[in-house]
Amino acid sequence: MEKTYVIHAREDCPFCVSAVNLLSSFRGKLTYCVLFHESRQDPKLLQEQVKWDWSTVPIVIENTEDGNGDHHQRLIGGYTDLCLELGVNPDDF
Repeated sequence: MEKTYVIHAREDCPFCVSAVNLLSSFRGKLTYCVLFHESRQDPKLLQEQVKWDWSTVPIVIENTEDGNGDHHQRLIGGYTDLCLELGVNPDDF
């Protein structure tokens, strides 16, 4: 089962920057995509916040594809949740 992490983030958010740094430290071991939003009012960001019932950034989503080609999405949460998911200390990034 292949996993891809998607992060909805803002460049001016320290938690978003830390999430991107964390995922980049796993280069070659996992795949990720970062979608930067310029403002809190970005329509795409607002859409994702409503979809996942998540009011802050980053919004970290895990996408998986099973052997049958079916795609599944799961909300991981924010930066601290991503750290827990990957088994790292949040203070390290």
